[in-house]
Amino acid sequence: MCAIFGIVGDYCLEDTKRAFGELRHRGLDATKSIKSHNFFLGVHRLSITHTLNYDSQPAEKNGIFTVFNGEVYNFEELKIEYRLKSRSEAELILELFERLGESFVNKLQGMFAIAILTSSKLYLFRDNFGKKPLYYSNLGRSFVFASELRSIKSIKKTNHFDRKSLASVLFYQSFVAPKTMFDDIYQLTAGEMLIWNRNSQKISKKFWYQPKKLLDKIEISNIEATKRIEILLKNAISKRVPKEVDFGALLSGGLDSSLVSALLSQERKIDTFSIGYEGFENYDERRFARVVAKHIDSNHTEVILSDDDFFTSLEEWIKHLDEPLLDPASIPLWHLIKTIKRSSNKKVLFSGDGSDEIFLGYRLYQEYLDIEEAGKLKHKNWLRKYFRANFSMNKEWERYKRVFDDSLLYRSMAELFTDLQLNLLLKLNVPDDNSLKDIAQIRDRFLELGGKNSIDWYSFVDIHTILAELFLKKLDRVTMAFSIEARSPFLDRDLVEFIFSLPQEVRVSNSQKALLKNVAKSYLPAQIIDRKKKGFSYPFIEWLKSKDELKVIDEVQKELGIFREDALNGLLQKSKKSKRFKHHIFAIYLLSKWLKKHYL
Repeated sequence: MCAIFGIVGDYCLEDTKRAFGELRHRGLDATKSIKSHNFFLGVHRLSITHTLNYDSQPAEKNGIFTVFNGEVYNFEELKIEYRLKSRSEAELILELFERLGESFVNKLQGMFAIAILTSSKLYLFRDNFGKKPLYYSNLGRSFVFASELRSIKSIKKTNHFDRKSLASVLFYQSFVAPKTMFDDIYQLTAGEMLIWNRNSQKISKKFWYQPKKLLDKIEISNIEATKRIEILLKNAISKRVPKEVDFGALLSGGLDSSLVSALLSQERKIDTFSIGYEGFENYDERRFARVVAKHIDSNHTEVILSDDDFFTSLEEWIKHLDEPLLDPASIPLWHLIKTIKRSSNKKVLFSGDGSDEIFLGYRLYQEYLDIEEAGKLKHKNWLRKYFRANFSMNKEWERYKRVFDDSLLYRSMAELFTDLQLNLLLKLNVPDDNSLKDIAQIRDRFLELGGKNSIDWYSFVDIHTILAELFLKKLDRVTMAFSIEARSPFLDRDLVEFIFSLPQEVRVSNSQKALLKNVAKSYLPAQIIDRKKKGFSYPFIEWLKSKDELKVIDEVQKELGIFREDALNGLLQKSKKSKRFKHHIFAIYLLSKWLKKHYL
């Protein structure tokens, strides 16, 4: 696991070294770079595997160079299959590239961001499901890439942001690749490859990950599917257990993290970590984590987030963020990871991320399926006209309007503000269906792969939006800020592809995550399996109001005039009477806080 950075073409060495240094937090074990008159490649290494081989990156063979961030879980298998002598993943990548060309990446199982430089081209690759980030910018006479956006901002010496991008981040709570907050800095999409021609300075892109069978359905019973999922999940966890460094698991007490922790503990005693909030029992789930920890006999640690801890971590998180991420869960995660770093020597932490998206764990999935039935009405012109004439700020209104307009209903579980809400809120012209532009590439790819049914679409688009660009991005930024690697076994390629191969009647049932619950029966107590799913929350609005922190919104509004005053004030007033809009208020608050810190 590393931070990678590179610039190819003309560059200033002093500026380049400063930009490379911006990523030091991601890898504290070793720093190495290689430079010539027309390129600079650098790596900050967090050593998880081959820990004694510190000098393996940047790697070079026959005039071809690579830098690599991530883990290749089938490293040993590939060495045997291709009879390689590689001592590290970087050497393996070069040897496979030499034999197979750009198609080598299809052989890798893991999480990664890879750069390969030849005499004529620069190749960039991002892993199947977007677990590792990779940003880039074409500077004309040079091309720069980095594991985090901050390095590219530094080298471009720009503080300008694209105001139109605010609609995207308030809709999806983050930026969906390839977009960022800056109109000339981009990010690779999950499963994508970019090639920059060193002679013409032109970019070409395509998806290296082409899961041809991803949407082909198989005939299988629920019992057989459950058995197969159990095997695949066990294998996914087994291949991710590090052999050379200490590891632990994040345990919330929910089904996903509990099952991962239980399977990890089958052959060893593990360390688990959870977070809670004294005085706010409605939010605190530590009691469930304790039940699991006792059941699996883990060394369990509880971390408390107080209001003082919240504000300290909030300031640290805002300072660290190089672009807005509007998930309030980032702050307790920051405090938890910081505490783990200070109190242990953990280098790897397991998480349950990805389960909700592939096992259809969100309650709203069923609601959307029901709403789609309304689109089949033959005589809906009256309803179309009625909805357009009777606007409501409620999301339910927007959902039915889309159906009656024959527009794409489901766009992402990350959807916070609708397009029409944003048009009223922002001093921007936000057209109806503006949000479709951000997921057009995802929709096109889904259809090209043969995608047809709604459930597959919900899962597919969420893997590429709320998961890749919000939850995994948050997990990567927070853990790597403290040089800790997070591993998410639910996002194993074989497991995900198998789940997508299941027919809808097997994937969907009256019980959410029925297939995963069937697996869990052998490993977890019934009270954990059967407990009602509860969305993650904690008293962030209460704490913000107690310190009059929401005034930051007004301060930034006076400076930048981003919002329409009447709509903003109306939303703030509604938040005083109802908790329904607390996530919306937090998003506006954090965006304002970020702009004040990094822009004003």
